[in-house]
Amino acid sequence: MAVLETGIEKLEAEAEQKTEDQPNMNGNLQTTLEAIRKENQRIFAAANDTEQYSRRSNLRFRGLKVKKDESC
Repeated sequence: MAVLETGIEKLEAEAEQKTEDQPNMNGNLQTTLEAIRKENQRIFAAANDTEQYSRRSNLRFRGLKVKKDESC
């Protein structure tokens, strides 16, 4: 009986230790998630800038009728 009680006390102590460490782990996950979000925003802005640069010499005309055998 004493051996079982010792085992139960040990398991309870381990469970308590894990719950105490969990808020710190959640904080680390939140920090990592925030860093990933910021990096994602930076990459999205860079991709948008690159896309804008690639279209700088293109013009779009709307409302013009294209005739057959005509090259744009």
